[in-house]
Amino acid sequence: MIVESPLWPSWRDARRMSEREVAAEPVRSVEAVVRPGLYPDLLRAGGLAPALREVAHALNIAIGAVVEQQGDRWHITAKIESGRGTMSILIGAEMRLFSINISHGTFSWAHGSSDSLEDVVRVAEAWRADVTLQELIRRFPFMDYNEVAASYENGTPIEGQWERLFADPDLIGMRKLLRSAHERRELALLFPYVSHMTLRFIVDPYVRSGATMSITPISAGSIRVEILGMSDTRREVPSVDDAVELAVAYSSVLAQSGDE
Repeated sequence: MIVESPLWPSWRDARRMSEREVAAEPVRSVEAVVRPGLYPDLLRAGGLAPALREVAHALNIAIGAVVEQQGDRWHITAKIESGRGTMSILIGAEMRLFSINISHGTFSWAHGSSDSLEDVVRVAEAWRADVTLQELIRRFPFMDYNEVAASYENGTPIEGQWERLFADPDLIGMRKLLRSAHERRELALLFPYVSHMTLRFIVDPYVRSGATMSITPISAGSIRVEILGMSDTRREVPSVDDAVELAVAYSSVLAQSGDE
């Protein structure tokens, strides 16, 4: 598992910049962003994206279009698109490092880092060639993925997510609600997740921005159930069983909202 280091900007920090902020920033050269001497190859090529294209050409590897993105003074990134998502590359500021993240929207397939541009290009080639996550890690030990990504690749994201929630020691207090919800087929077929001690459901595990139903324990003897954004669905009930019954009743409405 890759741990974010203070030596280079985190993906979380990079994503905080809005498109407006990125557009407003002046284009900066590599030497203006990082410690001198770390990236002579990028300087010769004229940037990260051109350097990636040069290495791919030298290796006779097709990696598709490479687009460079320049944000504030801390970030120089490039991205390579594929049918399986976006591969983003972020350079280290204090040490030579290419941090790789392969994602689909807000979902991360795999991540890792290397000091070699050739490694980056070969990872892109393998991912575009539809290698499995296991095969990707076998070829490139510096890459990693988690059980969430594995369940998505196996086609069992919903089942895998329920298992993770049941096994999470931080959710012991919600175990009765989780099990009661999972016992109802209408809810067991939805993708569940917990945020701020609220059990939430979405229809499509790949689209977290879709319609969401929530079950929120407010206090002893009071549980709120609602479909977010639909104020007429907000109800407070006295028990877990009542909350689950109401959620089941709302599940068809949630499904219809997800299809819109």
